[in-house]
Amino acid sequence: MITKEKIAIYKKYEGDPDAWARIGTSKEKELMSDDDWILIDSLIQDVIIFQHNLNQKLSSLTESDEVRNEIIQLAKNSSNRV
Repeated sequence: MITKEKIAIYKKYEGDPDAWARIGTSKEKELMSDDDWILIDSLIQDVIIFQHNLNQKLSSLTESDEVRNEIIQLAKNSSNRV
């Protein structure tokens, strides 16, 4: 499970697992495993790819940034109802 603490550790070392391995504190290494690090990397990559694909799809199917922003806002509002 990725926690706020693990994200803080990841950010502290700017996503560099070698730096974390070399100079991370024993508490940080106790809180976070290599698998956690890999999972955070993977989730970040998934979000980047998803956003890129979504932006491409929206651009090809809508006439303007204004329309794209409206669709994004509609999606945000819809997700709040779930």
